Amino acid sequence: IFAALVGGMGMANTMLMSVVERTREIGVFRAVGWRKRRVIGMVLTEALILSLSGGLAGCALGYGLVQAARLLPATEALLSSDVSATVMIQAIVIAVVLGLAASAYPAWRAAHMLPAEAMRREGGASSELSPLVWLMPPRSNFRDTARLEAIKAAIREKATIKPYTP
Repeated sequence: IFAALVGGMGMANTMLMSVVERTREIGVFRAVGWRKRRVIGMVLTEALILSLSGGLAGCALGYGLVQAARLLPATEALLSSDVSATVMIQAIVIAVVLGLAASAYPAWRAAHMLPAEAMRREGGASSELSPLVWLMPPRSNFRDTARLEAIKAAIREKATIKPYTP
């Protein structure tokens, strides 16, 4: 239980720092029409990828260490059984559930940022978009997609985005 608590706190801290560092980026997305649900989806997708890769890496490392320990004569009798697949699957499921639960607050916080305040804040963010944003499908509304592509191009060129004046 202690390991799960420490892992959950580490995941929550990682996701919270990710949201803080990308404050301006999230503000731009909210300004171009991303709904709160989509911002939450972006943060939770990142958490899912991180926790799944961490769970898989942990299982691989654990399996490798058990196999290495079985080669030692002193621990050979203690580790006579093999690591079962159900234990590995349980570990991965726990890692994913813990990662998603720990990123719920950072996702909520990111979704409830006001676009103007988020773009004004200095979150230590660079002007580059995260790699996961490019994987998200564009919105069906043509005007929103065109505006998003223009903002992506401006950010890529590190140009300043001029405010809309009617």
